[in-house]
Amino acid sequence: MAPAFADMNYTSSAAYFAATSAGQIVVFEQYNPGIPYFFDGQDIASGQSFNGITYSNFTGGYANADITAQYNSFSGLSLGADNTALYSDPTQTFFTGGEGITLTFSAPVVAAGVYFNVNPNTGNYGFTTNLGGSAVTGSAAYDTNTFVFAGITSDSPFTSVTLYGASSYNIPEVTAATPEPSYYVLLGMGLAAVGLARRYQRSH
Repeated sequence: MAPAFADMNYTSSAAYFAATSAGQIVVFEQYNPGIPYFFDGQDIASGQSFNGITYSNFTGGYANADITAQYNSFSGLSLGADNTALYSDPTQTFFTGGEGITLTFSAPVVAAGVYFNVNPNTGNYGFTTNLGGSAVTGSAAYDTNTFVFAGITSDSPFTSVTLYGASSYNIPEVTAATPEPSYYVLLGMGLAAVGLARRYQRSH
């Protein structure tokens, strides 16, 4: 059974970033010096890892995830599904409704935020974490440009998010926040206190 934890959900990227300012890292297709970066037209097979994320659990009929410059994004690139064979059209590089993907981070995170590039009033978009938490956003109003936003913060670090959408979408950016060092210090102190208490109980 997964441990109990409290989630905070966000549909405003501004509120999410304000809550996760410490330890915030960008972990998608943007270029980072010294780290291999994505390019337009790059295919990603299930199980491949890039820039600290492993892409897997492709939900839907597509064979590969796809990096594309076809649609709105922050960096000039976004993540979609390679549906070019399905539509016999080289521009069909987006997730259709019901399609999704799991992104597994190289280290546990305590927050994740996902921008979805969508058409207005097309339903809900969001993700679930491997611990059972979830974040969802509608498409009645945009957060930034043509993007809606779903974010989550958690008291318990999680390692993956599984994305979904009601209609066609692509992902211009994913962010995540690692636990602050103080989290591990407090966790260690708590575990040590539990150990001391158990030893005390055994000796009396």
